Amino acid sequence: MKNRTLILTGMLVLSSVFASAQKTAAKTKTLIIGPKTGNCAGITQRGACYQVKTNKSQKEWSDFQNPIKGFNYKPGFEYVILVKIQKAKEPVEGVNEEYVLVKQVSKKKSK
Repeated sequence: MKNRTLILTGMLVLSSVFASAQKTAAKTKTLIIGPKTGNCAGITQRGACYQVKTNKSQKEWSDFQNPIKGFNYKPGFEYVILVKIQKAKEPVEGVNEEYVLVKQVSKKKSK
C-alpha cells in the first residue's frame, strides 16, 4: 500500500512539472517574409512592416506588425525563417508576445 501511494504521488508530481513546463515553453513558427514591405499603422509598429505568408500555398501577403529580434531584413529578397514566439519581457501597449529569430532557412533574390 505504501509503495502504491508513493508511486501515485510521484506520478502527480511529474505530471504537474510537465504541465508547467509546457505552459512556459516558447512556440516556434515558420514565416515567409516577402521582398517588399507594407505600410502599417499598428500597435507595435508604425510605418513599414513585413509582408508575410505562413505557408507556400497562401496566395496573399498579410501585414506582420511585430518586430523580429535578430532578423536583418533587406528588401528585394524573400526569406523563409523560423521564429520563436515567447512572452515579452517588456509588454508594449498590451502586446505580450515577442518574436525572436531562431534560424534563417533560406534567402532568395526576388524576381
